[in-house]
Amino acid sequence: MRSNLTGIWLSRYRYPSSSRAAELEGQHYVRIFRKGRFLIAESLPKINASYLLMRLALDDNVIAGSWQEETNPDGYYKGAIYHGAIQLLLDEARNRMHGQWVGFGKDKEVNVGPWELTYVGENLPDSISRKS
Repeated sequence: MRSNLTGIWLSRYRYPSSSRAAELEGQHYVRIFRKGRFLIAESLPKINASYLLMRLALDDNVIAGSWQEETNPDGYYKGAIYHGAIQLLLDEARNRMHGQWVGFGKDKEVNVGPWELTYVGENLPDSISRKS
């Protein structure tokens, strides 16, 4: 069992897109930093098209906090900033977190969806880092 949660994680979430009438998936490779019971997850530069930042607090196996994403300036959402809250459960092996997010959509509607983070390792695999 991993005692420290620092390292590289794959973050994936599902979100509704009212303008595209579909449910889509967002994905980021993030590095988690830990100070005591607090965690910061920040997307890796040059690997992700958009920027994700999460500020989280750990209480046993419960993780709760906030998230903010600045979308890809060249992508569909043209650099829009979205933010909200998140609650996750940490599995017993401490290599997967899963839960739900809540936030506002572009039309100011309240959206919710699943979010999961899976531990990748201390470093990004070469097969992924070569794509940048």
